[in-house]
Amino acid sequence: MANDTAKKYSLKYSGNSKIAASLTKVCECGGLGEPLIRNGLNQGTFAKFLANWAKASLESSGGDTDKLALQLERLSATNCSAAQKALGDVTIEVEGAAKPQSVSAFWGKVAQSGSAAPDTSIFEL
Repeated sequence: MANDTAKKYSLKYSGNSKIAASLTKVCECGGLGEPLIRNGLNQGTFAKFLANWAKASLESSGGDTDKLALQLERLSATNCSAAQKALGDVTIEVEGAAKPQSVSAFWGKVAQSGSAAPDTSIFEL
């Protein structure tokens, strides 16, 4: 499985969830959300993705915060668990793999790092 994390992949979602559909689009191979597929979705990886997404969105829209707010809503930016559940239901097909699988099953095979104490000094303004 370790080699699967470096291979190209494609995602497919055909349900009714706007969150899952949006995440499927941004998490395609080569997209801003690719690290969420490659490394798993947790608070840390989701926060980093959202920061990168916000930066790219503001740069491309000339600083339109209304557009950014709508995009973040569609990505379930306020709820990592909802995003994790929605994206976990998407199907991933890894290049060279025997068959497609759920993103949840793919994540189950990706090594997760342990937790550490948060650095709260970043909130000192």
